[in-house]
Amino acid sequence: MTVPCVSEPVHVFEQMMHTAKGLCESLGGKLTDQDRRPLSDEGVSAIQRQIKRIASDISALGISPGSETALRFFGP
Repeated sequence: MTVPCVSEPVHVFEQMMHTAKGLCESLGGKLTDQDRRPLSDEGVSAIQRQIKRIASDISALGISPGSETALRFFGP
């Protein structure tokens, strides 16, 4: 997920985590971080804080996450 490119990035992340946890449970997998270590609740909280900070930072610049302007600057 590219934080600036989605509306409501915190909510989108929560949906992603819910889906990932469900898949792990169904398929017997494990959630891991970028270093392939188990992803703890603390790790998830740290990611949420980063997402909130990024969204806040771009909003402070007058750019709403998921807006046309955000997509122009941060999109593919």
